Amino acid sequence: MNRLQGLAAALVVRKVHWGNRTLDVHPLYRPLPYARSEGSMVLFTSPPGARSFMSVDSILGPACRGELVPHDPTDEPAESLLSPHPPRPCTGPSRGEDGTCAPALTDLSSILRTLVRCHHAQRLCTPARESIKMIVAAISDLHERVLPAVPPCDLLLVAGDIGARNWIEGTFADWLEQLDCEVVGIAGNHDWTALHEPEFMRSLPWCYLQDETVRLGEHVIHGSPWTLPFMNWAFMLPEDQLAEKWRLIPADTTILVTHGPPQGTLDLVERGERVGSASLRGRVDELAHLELHVFGHVHEGRGQETRAGCLFANVTLLDAAYQPYPLSVPVFEL
Repeated sequence: MNRLQGLAAALVVRKVHWGNRTLDVHPLYRPLPYARSEGSMVLFTSPPGARSFMSVDSILGPACRGELVPHDPTDEPAESLLSPHPPRPCTGPSRGEDGTCAPALTDLSSILRTLVRCHHAQRLCTPARESIKMIVAAISDLHERVLPAVPPCDLLLVAGDIGARNWIEGTFADWLEQLDCEVVGIAGNHDWTALHEPEFMRSLPWCYLQDETVRLGEHVIHGSPWTLPFMNWAFMLPEDQLAEKWRLIPADTTILVTHGPPQGTLDLVERGERVGSASLRGRVDELAHLELHVFGHVHEGRGQETRAGCLFANVTLLDAAYQPYPLSVPVFEL
């Protein structure tokens, strides 16, 4: 318990007691927000503003508690509460005759996954780091034309230009529901719906970031949709105002998702001009912990570059003619 002192905003939960079973929590999901300690136990409570699931109190009930105990990696747990790819979809909870919670394992997994998603606007204290690798896939610039096959991963990043509202709330939302990974996404200059209805974007089954930061495992992820002016599109600002947006990126960010590229990095368009943001380049160069910067916007610039220990990836799905690239979704190990 001593090493957990001061973690007021998040608790590291290694095991959950569910009925007569003790279930391990996968390390990626151990820092759980909306949980409070009570002696050596942690009780799950409902996050404020949650829309996508029922009250966690009413689903889990008083019998579902997490115990703050050291985890021995040599132990062979009877069951895993959260694997890197928990089963989906859930079918809804059921209750026993005594009124205590008796949900299917998929329900409990789904609830805890949602708890992790819902803290996108929170700044959580950093728990003790776990020496595990996270597999990250990334895409950008769908433009209602393509929904790719996502390779096995722990996290999918979506870097904007998704589509119109009716496509997002139908086809795209259904696609998100079928993914067996966490999803963090932002908007792009074509996403007028996100500009006018950010709460609608947050209601989707993903973690939507608009100049916001989320923590997942040991990683700090920041997302921003802004780009330099180009015709009359959404989320566009001149360079001096962009610089103000980039100052919102926390200094300890390890994964950055922007719609547009930094100047000089995978930003060359057909007319021979580099169209990335100079102020973004300047801010990125200040981020000492940055491991991955994902973006799109420049359809001609798809590819990867490494600079100063950071991997930069233009992950647009469409080329300059808005035709799908005949390439698979890139995957990164962090």
